[in-house]
Amino acid sequence: MNSPLSIIPGVQSSEENSSGYSEIAPLQALPAVVADDSEKSWTLDVLARREMAALFHSIEAARADTRPLCIQFVGSVSGEGTSSIAEGLARFVAESVGKRVLLLGEVRPNATDGMVLQDAIIAGTDLNDLLSLNEQPNLTLAYLAREEAALARLADAETSSALIARLKERFPWVIIDSLPLARSSAGLLIAKNADGVILVVEADRTRKRTVMLARDRVVDAGGNLLGVVFNKRQTHLPARLRRCFGN
Repeated sequence: MNSPLSIIPGVQSSEENSSGYSEIAPLQALPAVVADDSEKSWTLDVLARREMAALFHSIEAARADTRPLCIQFVGSVSGEGTSSIAEGLARFVAESVGKRVLLLGEVRPNATDGMVLQDAIIAGTDLNDLLSLNEQPNLTLAYLAREEAALARLADAETSSALIARLKERFPWVIIDSLPLARSSAGLLIAKNADGVILVVEADRTRKRTVMLARDRVVDAGGNLLGVVFNKRQTHLPARLRRCFGN
């Protein structure tokens, strides 16, 4: 059986919060995304398109207005498929919705995969020329830094706030693919400046305590936690994890 993707609400009140979002209503048993981050493709298949459409409409339904927005995806530990979901949503918005999207990773995985904003951010120079180098229509892939050591400087609250504001002037959608919280705390510095944070969990592997800790860290950092995506689900959504994010 293909492993479904599910998203259930975060810890926000059902009333509209300060970022202009109301709580995302539960979605159950959506089809699977790519099983792991090593199996990426530039083309979304029919199954992935269906699930990303559901995720997109969940976010859209929670929006209070049509202003540009920044959505951050972050996992608690490595291997939960965060990058696959972030990339899948970015490609869906670019290809099927027709909106311009920036998919922003925190650290470039190799020397040839996408542009790096590090030097331009530090120098305070215009990002427009750099960001005009699209890999495909409507979708731009970029990274904050070349290595993790530079992330703390680039992801601090003041710098990331100014950066996100600049990026939203150019892109209706900014999707941030953050490193796992167990590996880096940079995502927590960015979280308070994103319009919404979605926590990615491998449903049948990640322990309840790990999920709850990640949730609390995002909220304590000032992040607007929209909900949690349960990825790679095999046959059921574990009750022990469902209870973590119940209303």
